[in-house]
Amino acid sequence: MTPHRRLSIVALYLASSTSALANYNCTGTVGYLGLSESGQVTVALTNSTSTAIHYICNLDGKGMFSMVPSACKATYGTLLAAKTMGQQVTLYYRDNGYTCNTIPAWTDIPQFYFIQQT
Repeated sequence: MTPHRRLSIVALYLASSTSALANYNCTGTVGYLGLSESGQVTVALTNSTSTAIHYICNLDGKGMFSMVPSACKATYGTLLAAKTMGQQVTLYYRDNGYTCNTIPAWTDIPQFYFIQQT
């Protein structure tokens, strides 16, 4: 195999593996924040990377979500403070086939894993 051919194969592998592991984040103000009787935290961001209303974690149990309840409680507090003060947050998600603009409304998004108040 020629060096050029090997380099092409490596480049193709890296390109395909990078897209398969593409995490994304959404930034905006908290347009909607809810908490269900079962403990699910519901959020939607508004601004340039708007999201539909969706579930990100559960205060009462991990279930299918990535985030444990103690981290979910801190996330809810961060979202509540940001909403009250009109500040932006950035929500981080592992690759799930969506983008900020294509997250389906009223859907569990278990790949949420990090929040940053900006």
